[in-house]
Amino acid sequence: MRKFLLCAIAICLLVGMVEISYNHYISILVIQIILTMLFFLDKRYRLLCGVVLGFLTSFFLFYQVNEWLGQLISWQEVRILLNRALLVLIISALYFTLFLYKHPITFFHNRPQWDQRIYFPYMWSGFHSIKASTFLLIAITSNIVVFLPFILIQDTSYLKSVILFGILFALINGVLEEWLWRGILLSSLIKLCNIPFAVSVTSLGFGLQHLMLGFPLYVCLLFSLGGFFYAAIVLRTNSIYPAIIWHICINLGMVYSGLIL
Repeated sequence: MRKFLLCAIAICLLVGMVEISYNHYISILVIQIILTMLFFLDKRYRLLCGVVLGFLTSFFLFYQVNEWLGQLISWQEVRILLNRALLVLIISALYFTLFLYKHPITFFHNRPQWDQRIYFPYMWSGFHSIKASTFLLIAITSNIVVFLPFILIQDTSYLKSVILFGILFALINGVLEEWLWRGILLSSLIKLCNIPFAVSVTSLGFGLQHLMLGFPLYVCLLFSLGGFFYAAIVLRTNSIYPAIIWHICINLGMVYSGLIL
């Protein structure tokens, strides 16, 4: 029964995100009703259902506000930055929900434990391991190698025009997305459920949120894979800061290679 309820709640969260991104209002209502029923079905998962309900409600509001701003603002760079900044709406709603239930929030705001080992191929176990600091350095270097050819083919005028935008986008998006997915959600779901559930749900949700930004589903699933690695390095170092650094570097590469604008 416990596994069934956890799976049902996770499915409601992930499917709800997809339905909101595609404006399927009837499906959204059905999912909200199911979550409300689960809320009263088992007291043990009342807070978890409350968190998911709070997330989906604020995600829907986030989507609607961005749709309105999209019609109001024609300058693409400003629209994108406002879109990312409005993640504060979801973070605030989740913080309020957890505060209401007097549930502690850690956000993983700790000094990174760089000497912790990252294992391959499963991050927590495998035939080979390296220090978390070395893993992050290799990961960022690999990202630079991947993005560099695309950056070099861009016009100099384009690169000059997006220098400031790239920095602002990377900082706002990298910090807020990590606070949301690896900070408030991952830390809370681990306490409410378990690590495998928390990592799976937050990684998939992190990827699926990009549907509303216009990315196709297969690209969103690749983002989910990235979310798994972000979660892994957060949990291995017991700190959100390595993931924020890595996320910012990737976002810079995406802007300067022309993948955002």
